[in-house]
Amino acid sequence: MDAAANRGVVSPVGTTLASELIARAAAIGSGETRSAGPASLPPDLRVALRACEVRARRLADGWGQGAALDFLGDAIVAIAVEHRFEPGEARVAVTAAADELGLPPEAAAFAVFRRALMSKEFAQLPPAVAAELALVLLVELAPAAAGSLWILDAAGATTCLVSHGKAPRSRRLREVAKAALDGVTAGSPQVHVRVVERWDRPHAALVARGRGAESEHLDEYLEEAATALAPLLERASLFDRRVQREHDLVASGERRLLRLGFDLHDGPLQEIVALAEEIRQTST
Repeated sequence: MDAAANRGVVSPVGTTLASELIARAAAIGSGETRSAGPASLPPDLRVALRACEVRARRLADGWGQGAALDFLGDAIVAIAVEHRFEPGEARVAVTAAADELGLPPEAAAFAVFRRALMSKEFAQLPPAVAAELALVLLVELAPAAAGSLWILDAAGATTCLVSHGKAPRSRRLREVAKAALDGVTAGSPQVHVRVVERWDRPHAALVARGRGAESEHLDEYLEEAATALAPLLERASLFDRRVQREHDLVASGERRLLRLGFDLHDGPLQEIVALAEEIRQTST
């Protein structure tokens, strides 16, 4: 385990987050108890990891390996939201933890990825933040060098919402996304795409470029990410529509008030002015 931990990336907090995750996952998997962790970790991070560990230990009896992977998925989201991971650190943690648990690294990475997307913390994020985190996890845990999420804007142009990795907004990825939004799957062995649907219609295209020969299972990762993002993007769309409807109602009210002002000016007010002038002339 020490050798695996030493492969981690040293974080700014003075310890290795990867080694801490590995140790906690191994303890959960074996049913052992463990101390609260090094005091050098920030208090909020210790609290977040402890909460993830408590949830996982409720499942640990008879589900040791599964509970350990659940812990890793929850913990990686909690840490990533605070931007505490160094590039590659999550992958190091999952790979080394899989070795400790006696699991194939590829299977463990996929299970952790799925758990991360299903976590309560992920579901409660604002849609744009959740989409960005999904791409970070895709590059960290999946065999992907880059990923991006594209939509068609109001003008009909293919626009990138969020991206992560090396050259995630390249012309090739844009072309694949545009084709997918037009209903044509134009991927390749290196570039993979999944459509994110909203109300059973294409709403966004999730595109990823694989890491060489390792990209065999990238489609499965994209499918999970697209499924997790669909309700979040739908929620964002409903929010935008509600905001637009409220704006339209306010604008409509303003137009009615303006029209009322014109009507008052051109109607009763003019009659009152004429009547006053008539009375003035009669009295003189």
